[in-house]
Amino acid sequence: LLNGIDADTRDALRAAMGLGDHRLAVGWASSAVFVCVNTQRRSNARKLAVEHLARKRVAEIDAVRADDDLHEKAKEEVKESRRQLEKAAKAAFQHIVYLGEDADGNRVERSIRLDKDGHTALDGSTVWAALQDADKAFGVGQFDAKALLHNLRPADWGKPLSEIRDGFWNTPRLPLLPHGDTDLAHALYAAVQAGDARLIDKDGNERTASTAADINV
Repeated sequence: LLNGIDADTRDALRAAMGLGDHRLAVGWASSAVFVCVNTQRRSNARKLAVEHLARKRVAEIDAVRADDDLHEKAKEEVKESRRQLEKAAKAAFQHIVYLGEDADGNRVERSIRLDKDGHTALDGSTVWAALQDADKAFGVGQFDAKALLHNLRPADWGKPLSEIRDGFWNTPRLPLLPHGDTDLAHALYAAVQAGDARLIDKDGNERTASTAADINV
């Protein structure tokens, strides 16, 4: 992304999220998160890749391999150049792209840029923390009965549990859950135990649950 040459990349991302003129027929784009390379940082990583390959070739020259001191030094330089390359490659993955909503409820592309040293979008925990800060995801232990009730809208009451579950995977306004269905079942169970929600079967009869595991979402 960036440097003014990312139009094709952005078009492809939007299509994969069901947006734009070339949108694909997708139903679960809200639960997809894309990590992208920064154009300038990719260029830096490629330069270090060239340097690493050059040092590897030097280390394989017969005259270098025949000299113990030279060979040892060459191997150390290869090791260091590889370390620098891996560091630069990780740092190049600086962007996170996901599906969100604007103030009017329209689906839009959202992006996050990681600017802190040592942060990479190849690290899942870093990505999840960034999504938390953007209100796109809950942290571990944050999704409870109160959070569930806050995120339910009037139209959600009376829906089958499977549709409530699906909403957290395919509706951009609902944050992602770190443990998925397990988090939802525990929050539902707590809400029922507190008397803030009821489980009703298709015939209108109230159902009970002894544990969160009894709630089949």
